[in-house]
Amino acid sequence: MLKIKQIFYILTLICLTGFFILPNIALANDLENIDLKEYGKYLELPSRNVESLLHSLINLFHSEWINLMASGYSSDEERAVPSIMKKVVQVQALNHLLIDAPIEITWAIIKNGTNVAKIFLTKDPSAILKEFEKQSVKKAVAFGMSVLLEREIKITPGAMDFQYISQKQEKKIASFQYIIVYKPVNFEKGEVLIRFYSPKPLEPPINKGSIGGIWGISTDLKHDLPPFIVDIHGFLKDYKWASNPSIKITFPDQVPDLGIRPLTWWQKYVLKPITSTIKNVEIIVTKITGISLGLTDAWHSIKSLVSGIFDFISPAGI
Repeated sequence: MLKIKQIFYILTLICLTGFFILPNIALANDLENIDLKEYGKYLELPSRNVESLLHSLINLFHSEWINLMASGYSSDEERAVPSIMKKVVQVQALNHLLIDAPIEITWAIIKNGTNVAKIFLTKDPSAILKEFEKQSVKKAVAFGMSVLLEREIKITPGAMDFQYISQKQEKKIASFQYIIVYKPVNFEKGEVLIRFYSPKPLEPPINKGSIGGIWGISTDLKHDLPPFIVDIHGFLKDYKWASNPSIKITFPDQVPDLGIRPLTWWQKYVLKPITSTIKNVEIIVTKITGISLGLTDAWHSIKSLVSGIFDFISPAGI
């Protein structure tokens, strides 16, 4: 009995080791056949939880701005970031592009998402991802997704456009991208890291509202705010903060542009629900009859045509 248990443990260890060390042999053929959209469905967090979580950051950024103001050691740039981000997260995010984005954007999301997820991983998959990328971007995306699924890690990307008046009294739009990475601890608790990307210099907004007001913006900037990254790390219970999360603001030499753009009202509330419904119907029909009707492929063709027509008439639309 003891020998059987030892053999079982050895085989388990070999399988787990092979998952990281021998992916080209074990997974190369399977990765070509993986349905990325099917994988993506299991990776994303529920939309309502994401929007509630982002909205909760308003008070968090405001508190961070107050702390930096009181510290006496922060720079103008560091103080400007939470004051601006406080306004950014007030914008409703029309997002969640993981399963809808072109493969190049999905690859940027997965590559940066696995980088964020390093705090949850015992083995860094970056080197293997690069090797797969040389063979096929689809293989690299599929492997990255499989690593996240294997570790029960969920990932949701998104973007928000922040419209404001600059200090030069000009209307400006700044795009912010984010990746939310969540690792469940149990049924109701989990660890989360939210990373915001501001990949382009940002012309400072005009100061508006009272200095201490949570809804205003107040900065001491006299020059453009350089590209930055904000990391928010903490623990959730029922998708609410179980304790005060940490905030880290950095200004690296390069901030990646993931290519994520906010979904329009039309894309989120019309096209996405129809796409999901058709996909679910096709899955049910295929399971019952064993025959695929090709509904999803047909809808993608129709969707492209409808989107083109809507884009043509949209300036006078919604």
